[in-house]
Amino acid sequence: MADNNVFTIQYLRGANFVPIELNRTTVNTLDQLRTHMEISARASITVRSGDDTQAVQKDGSYVVQDGDYIAAVESDKTGG
Repeated sequence: MADNNVFTIQYLRGANFVPIELNRTTVNTLDQLRTHMEISARASITVRSGDDTQAVQKDGSYVVQDGDYIAAVESDKTGG
């Protein structure tokens, strides 16, 4: 019997999107995903969901959906 709480996102690692299985009981929002995957608080997170043609930055309350493409990017603009 399939676990209805399990879903899969495509997460950017390096130059490729890789499937990551998550459990709805521990990850429901982007804030929870950030904690679960130890994504830096300084990183911006963009999501391409469903029929979207572009990835857009979402806030932490966005509910992560099965099949979402998610990228977390941290820019170091300290200068030099």
